[in-house]
Amino acid sequence: MSEDIRHIDEIIETLQKKEKELRELGQEIRSSATPLVIVFIDLAESTLIKQAVEPEEWLGYVYSFIRSVDQLTQQTGGTVVKRIGDELMLTFSNVENSEKFLEAVISDTSLSKFRYKVALDYGEVFLFKFRPELSNDPYGLVVDRCSRIAKLAGSSSALCSSDYLRAVQKKELYYLAGECNIKGFKELQKIYIRPLATGIPDSYQAPLIKALEKSTEDRSGYKYIPRQFSASFFRSLVKSDARPFIAAELLNVPKLPLSPQQLEKIIKEADDGLSKAAEFYGYFVEWKGIYNKYKRENGYLSVTLDIEGNKFYKEIELKLPNTMLEIIKDLKKGQQLRFRGIIEQFFFTFYLNYVEIQEIYD
Repeated sequence: MSEDIRHIDEIIETLQKKEKELRELGQEIRSSATPLVIVFIDLAESTLIKQAVEPEEWLGYVYSFIRSVDQLTQQTGGTVVKRIGDELMLTFSNVENSEKFLEAVISDTSLSKFRYKVALDYGEVFLFKFRPELSNDPYGLVVDRCSRIAKLAGSSSALCSSDYLRAVQKKELYYLAGECNIKGFKELQKIYIRPLATGIPDSYQAPLIKALEKSTEDRSGYKYIPRQFSASFFRSLVKSDARPFIAAELLNVPKLPLSPQQLEKIIKEADDGLSKAAEFYGYFVEWKGIYNKYKRENGYLSVTLDIEGNKFYKEIELKLPNTMLEIIKDLKKGQQLRFRGIIEQFFFTFYLNYVEIQEIYD
């Protein structure tokens, strides 16, 4: 009996020793986390290019982009971790170097012919090296968040998290894009945007200006001020932290603080509803809707959303570039979406252009 007791004592003693070792190993793993900048840089519209030209042409296009980004990464102290199709995952030891990389990307003439987008995040990650010849591969929440931020980015823009921005010296280069639902994260994440283009082409505003000028010759602008639409008009509007997501890159448009239900009520109670509706052309809105369907129009996608609570203006039509087809095809009917855009027209439907959409996650 005594031998059995001693044997159990030894097992318990060994167990306690192993538990201590495991706790120490766990602490060692946690302490191995290192602060690192994660960057994803991706070609935009490459799928369309691959369909439009021969393989030797688009392969050369992609290769030139990857080679240029690789060279700039090395020159600014970064590491190319991996290439995922047209996208590259980079790491930098500090935000100072990643900002140097962004400056180099913006000023590099060899990249001026490409349309690309960038996502940046900063925080503690764990580095794996699955084979000696491979670069350190970062894992952790920062990597996951940066990957999801990259999906929100538009062409010629860089998006970053608030953790990244806190470490940036020239914070004035970034503007608040808004708070977003990001899959896998319980709390809303603040996202900031930095334009990558050094100038704003006037042609970007041309479709909006043309649409607005159709019915604004004798109207007052933004409620009180007579307006003459031009590219310089949009650029002259006052900047603020509450800038629109897409407009933050190229436009500065006043936000309409009305829900679709409130706006419908104003239009419905007016003596001339359509004339009243036209007063709201050109405003930026941020609303929610329920996905219904999409169709291909001449040069763009028309996405229809249903509005809950409206009796007359029951639908919203979003005008989106064809490059968003893969995203739209994955949407499910009845799915709730948050969207931002500029009111372009009314006719018992809200028509929005310059749109960005986000899925709403439970």
